[in-house]
Amino acid sequence: MTDEELLLLAEKVLGDGANLGIVVNTVKKAQELGRKLTALSGEDKIEVFHSSFLAAERVKKEERLRKLLGKQKTDEAGLMTDQRPRGYIVIGTQVIEQSLDIDFDVMVSELAPIDLLLQRIGRLHRHEQLRPKGYENPVLYLLGTSSSLMFDEGSQAIYGGYLLTRAQYFMAEVIHLPGDIPKLVQSV
Repeated sequence: MTDEELLLLAEKVLGDGANLGIVVNTVKKAQELGRKLTALSGEDKIEVFHSSFLAAERVKKEERLRKLLGKQKTDEAGLMTDQRPRGYIVIGTQVIEQSLDIDFDVMVSELAPIDLLLQRIGRLHRHEQLRPKGYENPVLYLLGTSSSLMFDEGSQAIYGGYLLTRAQYFMAEVIHLPGDIPKLVQSV
């Protein structure tokens, strides 16, 4: 997926009332995407979350995200008591893949080493819940792949071209979790 296609997807996801997680590899890219998507949809539908926030602000953001997109609570009758937002986008860095119990209807990830991509996928359809029509199946879109193996400068600086090349090469169109995890990690 290209950056332009990402903007079109974000617009569609918002219109459909689904929640979109976007994970990129640098704070700079997260901030840039945050500005672009805020201009597209407004501040109340976008959350930017990365490691450069001060600790207290980061904790507040984590709590907010868990409340909005975490596991929903049910009452004695089994009815959900929390209300998920409709049409919400979280743009973040690696902090999203690390022990943050949130759930997206659809996800976009910038190319990263395969083990990190699998961690990011773990935030996609993480909990049983009703999904908007058309988002019943988990879908991950990859951003930053390259047929010429010329990757984003920031991604290459963090992960190196070799790991990105291997992850791109071995990433399958369909992944069955958890069964495919060992094979993918070992291959890369």
